[in-house]
Amino acid sequence: MSKRQHNPDGEVLTVEQKRARKRVVDEYAYKLLELQMEGEERSQTYGHAKELVQEAQAVYPWITRVGLYNRIAYIKRQGLSLEDARDILVPDAVSQITNNAIKQYSSESSTTETPLQERRARLLMSTSVRTLKTAIFYGSAKAVTPPWGGDTRIGDRVYNWVKNTLSVREAQLGIETIIHDVTIFDPLVIFGKDGALSSFSGAEMRSPTFMMREMPPKAQELATKIAEADCYVIVSPEYNHVVPPALASLMGHFGGSLYKCKPSGIVTYSIGPWGGMRAAMSISTMCHELGCLPVSAMCGIPTVADILQPDGTPVNTNNRMLKQLPNMLEQLEWMAVAMKKQRDAVGTF
Repeated sequence: MSKRQHNPDGEVLTVEQKRARKRVVDEYAYKLLELQMEGEERSQTYGHAKELVQEAQAVYPWITRVGLYNRIAYIKRQGLSLEDARDILVPDAVSQITNNAIKQYSSESSTTETPLQERRARLLMSTSVRTLKTAIFYGSAKAVTPPWGGDTRIGDRVYNWVKNTLSVREAQLGIETIIHDVTIFDPLVIFGKDGALSSFSGAEMRSPTFMMREMPPKAQELATKIAEADCYVIVSPEYNHVVPPALASLMGHFGGSLYKCKPSGIVTYSIGPWGGMRAAMSISTMCHELGCLPVSAMCGIPTVADILQPDGTPVNTNNRMLKQLPNMLEQLEWMAVAMKKQRDAVGTF
């Protein structure tokens, strides 16, 4: 389910905790579905269903009525029988054996999969999944350690946190489970030696690609990846209260036709108390002009080293600042799916 349905209090959950909660939701969803399909009169069904929801919430306060009925909606729209629904919502021993056999066959007939690949394979076999192509733009090209010490690029803590979050995220949106296929655009790489934009243009943007008849192969490959993305996440520091030059140059090298009719989400950070929010305002303006409209929820991480470790792991998983990212991603996914459906149906303007 979405963050609000699964986790209305905003508690940061582990992947295992999320799976455990989903199993509970599925069990109660099946009981509700059973009531609806038993052929009782509508008034009786409503009364029994209300009691069942109250029973579930008494034991599991985080369960919501919306979360349960969203799961039922998935079964109904698939036109499944009660028996087939049970196999999906409450797998019995036989179905578990079948699932294990499928997993064993998959692992024997292909190369060794990572835990993430195995989890995604199981997900694809069990429900309706939509994969969003999500591009992450890094805002900092900093490559020098300050004389007082510390991280060379403290933003790597935030970049890793965002990337790690997206790689394991499974969000319920209607009848679909949303997962992310992430591509990273790092100005240190793109403007560095043999980078896609270093040989002919550079960070000072001598040659904007939208003014060129033909791009070098690496630049064309970069443009294609930007155009194929369904949504964008910009992770950036604040330089002099505005958008960093590396980010403005990287995104500005390409015309709005690649970005338009897609959403973006903004994550900013700082070593001080403001979380880069002043830069977020100018980044928002830039994204509007490029056509990748930013969602209203933003994520600003202050005093980064106190909140995130170098690999992106939270210092304290209950830190309230960490709740911003899931809120922003929930909006981003909703908009990305809606905009993709419209692009597929009628194209862009």
